Amino acid sequence: MDKDKVEFGESLQFVVTLTQEYAYGRTQNLQIPQISNIPGFDIASTRSGQSTTIVNGVGQLKSQMVYELVPQKPGEFTIPAFNFKSQNGEEASSKPIKITVMPPPASNSAKNDANNSSDEQNFEQSEPKAATSIFKALLMLGFILLLFIAIPFIYLSQRAKKIAKNTKWEEDAVVVEAKNGEVKSAPIKVVKPIRKTAKAAETPKTAYTTKKSSDYNLGDYKKMNLDNPELQKRIELAGETVEKIRKEVKKVLVGQDELLDFLILALVADGHILLEGVPGLAKTLAIKALARTVKTNFSRIQFTPDLLPADLIGTRIFNQKTNEFQTHKGPIFSNFVLADEINRAPAKVQSALLESMEERQVTIEHETFKLTEPFLVLATQNPIETEGTYTLSEAQVDRFLFKVVVDYPSFDEERIIVKRMGLAEKSHQVGIVEPVLDVKDIMALRTLTQEIYVDDKVVDYILRIVDATRSPQEYGLDLSNYIRFGASPRASIYLTRAARSHALIKGRAYVLPDDVKAVMKEVLRHRVIPTYEAEADEVDSDAIVETIKQGVPV
Repeated sequence: MDKDKVEFGESLQFVVTLTQEYAYGRTQNLQIPQISNIPGFDIASTRSGQSTTIVNGVGQLKSQMVYELVPQKPGEFTIPAFNFKSQNGEEASSKPIKITVMPPPASNSAKNDANNSSDEQNFEQSEPKAATSIFKALLMLGFILLLFIAIPFIYLSQRAKKIAKNTKWEEDAVVVEAKNGEVKSAPIKVVKPIRKTAKAAETPKTAYTTKKSSDYNLGDYKKMNLDNPELQKRIELAGETVEKIRKEVKKVLVGQDELLDFLILALVADGHILLEGVPGLAKTLAIKALARTVKTNFSRIQFTPDLLPADLIGTRIFNQKTNEFQTHKGPIFSNFVLADEINRAPAKVQSALLESMEERQVTIEHETFKLTEPFLVLATQNPIETEGTYTLSEAQVDRFLFKVVVDYPSFDEERIIVKRMGLAEKSHQVGIVEPVLDVKDIMALRTLTQEIYVDDKVVDYILRIVDATRSPQEYGLDLSNYIRFGASPRASIYLTRAARSHALIKGRAYVLPDDVKAVMKEVLRHRVIPTYEAEADEVDSDAIVETIKQGVPV
């Protein structure tokens, strides 16, 4: 029997097998067993078969009958034992077999009815849950819409209050002609919003006397050796050298006097300079012209996105002849380095300049090389293109002494540019610039700068300027919401150094507050980081520095 349990309506197989052995060579016939009736079951079909096998001269005859049984009704049934007899008189019998016929499962319609009843109950139970979920979703959507409406309203109301707070009312007279021909003037109020730059310093951080630059006299500088004719003569010679540089550069550079002044200041003050401006404003031309005025080495590096640090500082190359690694120095090993479009190189290339700009040395693998003096990095960047550019990090920008924003030339200056450059056969005429000084002259200018006297009062003024970028409220300046990060102590050092160089170029042996003001914006504009609120109010770092300049007394 293939199984002892079956559901009503299913069939099962009852197999009867008889086996008989005989001597090889003798004919043997085994009668196939026949069963005509099995209680409780109907015989649906039968099939039979015989097989013979011979092993070591002994034959084995097997006869088999398979009955397909279908139960007549559910219940417990026993298939009785059957007796079989072969032709030679041998008898065999089967054992009784118990079969359990289980009731049939519920009909499909009953199942469907039960499922439908269950679905109806589930639906009735889920209706309140669905309604609650829909209500919660609508409530959340309404809350989000309310936020979208409320946030702009709150921002605009705050902006309106700020504008109203900084609004100045003025009465203007308007001429009105009456009907009888008389002319009368009627005053009206006109709203003129004025941006508040700085508040008056009510309580300064330290006690000092406010004094204009023009009020300083030689008595304020008792420590200066103004009667030193040798020092004055050296300062006059330095001024003549600066004028020679200016004259040579002006052979190819039209206008851009401020740009040229700060290039010379960077050369004298031993500081790097970053030029920012749209393409075509002669940034690269001015740097190349300045480099030609000095008998020294000059390298130009065109920064691109695929530039590698090894392309900048150099690398180690294996020499097959000597079987040794040799150091191949990059273009950074020069006196004047033009980093053209520096913001097009990735951060890993920009960071390769950090060590060279601050420590004046380059490390290649495990070997460190000192850079020859003078070493000056003159970089340019384009502020209008963002695709394919990488913003300079604060650490990188802070290495530059000046950041100069190059503006467009005037109408008359551009006329001269067209006549001189646009109508000439060669648009680039840097070759006509002649060298007027060498490395020794530059080092002498820098040494002379260290001899320029800076009074303690001027030093205090510089420190107050830098401190106002960090704590503007202590100087009565309403800039706390506009400054994210103030200037570092490096700004104080660079501001003092730049003021000294400016005084030297102006032919003085001492620094005035006017010298500090002349270089303040270019030294601080890239060191004062505005907040997002300042950007929203269209207040940039230049406006913040100008406010500090006007608000901090001398």
